[in-house]
Amino acid sequence: MIVYKWAIYFFTLLPLLFTQTVSSAEMDLVATDTLGEHYIDPNQVHYNKKRSEVHFYVVTNEFLSGTQKLKGTSLKTQYVIYCNPTPRNFNRRRMTSFSKLWAKGKVTDSFIITTGDWTVEEPRELLISEYVCEEKRLM
Repeated sequence: MIVYKWAIYFFTLLPLLFTQTVSSAEMDLVATDTLGEHYIDPNQVHYNKKRSEVHFYVVTNEFLSGTQKLKGTSLKTQYVIYCNPTPRNFNRRRMTSFSKLWAKGKVTDSFIITTGDWTVEEPRELLISEYVCEEKRLM
């Protein structure tokens, strides 16, 4: 009986362990701006149809300031986008900085953003919202 409970516990946590790994082969480039290249893993996009919201992470490989060369660091940002209202709204939940590309290496900073929803206005957020909301190819 103890082995059975341990097996259930292990197999329920196993997907959580693999969801945090990120590689370039799994990621789709969604936007590029002065901050860097912004990628989304289509397998990690989760829809809530009742509330018309999408939960996902954006991995940003950062550029050196003023150039198009990669700096070697990255950001991982947790997003929630509300697709139905016009204009669309989004909420950044947590941002984490990493010492290597693709959200790997040592965590250099991590913080929770406690402000409310923002209207999707920046070109980067517009492209991200179009990717996860309108195409709905991931559902």
